[in-house]
Amino acid sequence: GAGPNNTVVRYTRDGTFLLNDAGYLVTRNGLFVQGWGVDPFGSIIQNGLMPINIPLGTLSIAAASSTIAIGGNLNSSGIVATQGSQHLSQTLFLDAAMTQPAVGNEDLTATTLYVDDGTNTGVSIVAFDPADLNRTITLSGVTKGGKPIPAQTFAISPTAVPGAAAFGVTLDDFCAFVEAALGLDDTVVNGQSLGGDASIVNGQLVITGNEGTVQDLAIDSSNITVNGAAAGLANPFELTKSQSADGESVRTSIVVYDAAGAPTLLDVTFVLEQRNPDDSTIWQVLVEDNDPSVYPRVISVGSLTFDANGSLVSGGTLPVQVPDGTPPFDGPGQGITIDFGSALGPLRALATTSAVSTVANDGAAPGTLSTFGIEADGRVMGGFTNGLTRVLGQLALARFANNDGLVDAGDNQYGETDRSGAAVVGSGLTLGLGRVYGGALEQANVELSQEFIDMVQATTGFSAASRVVSTADELIRNLLALGR
Repeated sequence: GAGPNNTVVRYTRDGTFLLNDAGYLVTRNGLFVQGWGVDPFGSIIQNGLMPINIPLGTLSIAAASSTIAIGGNLNSSGIVATQGSQHLSQTLFLDAAMTQPAVGNEDLTATTLYVDDGTNTGVSIVAFDPADLNRTITLSGVTKGGKPIPAQTFAISPTAVPGAAAFGVTLDDFCAFVEAALGLDDTVVNGQSLGGDASIVNGQLVITGNEGTVQDLAIDSSNITVNGAAAGLANPFELTKSQSADGESVRTSIVVYDAAGAPTLLDVTFVLEQRNPDDSTIWQVLVEDNDPSVYPRVISVGSLTFDANGSLVSGGTLPVQVPDGTPPFDGPGQGITIDFGSALGPLRALATTSAVSTVANDGAAPGTLSTFGIEADGRVMGGFTNGLTRVLGQLALARFANNDGLVDAGDNQYGETDRSGAAVVGSGLTLGLGRVYGGALEQANVELSQEFIDMVQATTGFSAASRVVSTADELIRNLLALGR
């Protein structure tokens, strides 16, 4: 240890260390315990001894997620998916007489679109009027398998508009926006697709959801609103649901932490796409970002194959690039890996109820240093409220060629002399310096805390036994007295 001015160096075998008011590790006499600090990555820096600081309650750390493991079961006996939900609008026409259905590529800044007024008299009204300038279309209030989808806005404009996730001038452009905003996906992976789509068919807006019951869409006319419509309609699409989604499916949410500990919530959905004659199954995996500012919503698609025994045989990991959280999301983002085959609990496909969840996440929200301990090699390990542990420093140990040559400075402190030889300083378990024993008394081969527990138990037992003897003795004396 060293004094506060670092001018006096003393050596001791008394490990009764305390924390002073500044968070430094000190001896009973207030001398600073010497050791080494760490770099920002937790590696020991042995470039000169220094006091060891343990800032309980003030040091906070977080960890960025890199691997998240999902485990559980996917019901291999479930219904194989064949269709997603489907919503159809009324027909949009290019003429007031309603003889020419729109095809989708018409320029809404230059073209008028008409719809039936709903009176069954063959009379049309204007749905989209090019005279309405600066229009946007907001998609809000939609749910997918009962879960709300964040609102997004599309600008009817040839150029980008602040606050709008996408822009374009045709209904086809709007359909592409609907697909991205609702997470409709038809990517073919391992020969399978979820079939999600939005398109103009015979003048109708057709919104087809992804396969799988947890991907079933609930959307109505009020969920699509044109802002800035004057001559046109504020809700130009009258939607009717023509079919519901089918297929065994299950969804779970995972939390991805960035380097600052900020969380991002992702939805991971599994849909049964194929059951083979040998009872092996193929499942589609869809990863969606729940951040309201993220567009497009789908950030990764994959496929899992399980054998007849329910064991995962392909697709064990899925790489995912999480958007950086700042529109227009042109940064590198955060790369993570979703692990479906973790030893902590792999994903299986057995003929029982589907249920999946996160079994491991190497990321963590910010946590505060709450405890510390010292390892055998002298490393000071800090425990944080978020469950993480980090190296805070390392104690320096010393040995001498001639211990008897040390000068006794009192209070279990010794000083170096010519007769003792120069101190050989290093970390525990190296250079013959021995090891550090926590909670132990020198020259004892027991742990003090356990010995105290045993002593209390023995004392309590002795006290109880003595009371039994005293009670028995008193009973005998009373019996003898009665006999007399």
